[in-house]
Amino acid sequence: MLRQLLEGVAQGELTVDEAARSLDVAPAQDLGFATIDHHRAQREGLPEVILGQGKTPAQVAQIAREIASVAGRVLVTRVNEAQLAALREAMPAIQHNADGRLAWSDPDPRPREGHVAVVSAGTSDIPVAEEAA
Repeated sequence: MLRQLLEGVAQGELTVDEAARSLDVAPAQDLGFATIDHHRAQREGLPEVILGQGKTPAQVAQIAREIASVAGRVLVTRVNEAQLAALREAMPAIQHNADGRLAWSDPDPRPREGHVAVVSAGTSDIPVAEEAA
């Protein structure tokens, strides 16, 4: 992780302040009902994804706010209507895909590199295909 940060600064991909801020964040944050892995984005390139299923609307909203405050973006899967309402109240810019049961916020929506094909066998697969896409 530290090597990647130093290389990012050396190559001009990160400013010194950006690298320092990423080191200031604790690796994990315990919310009592969930533990957020804030360093996942540094290790994997993407922040932790929130599985909405089984969580209360308030829990989903709090986890999403915390992840977004550190990573800048957030993705929530298996979102129900009550959770979506709580997310919209907490994060007005949240976007939603009803078929995929997804909610997300990404202030930098530029396309990422790579190609992926998502193939489904029929209309009953639409929710899973949308979630995967």
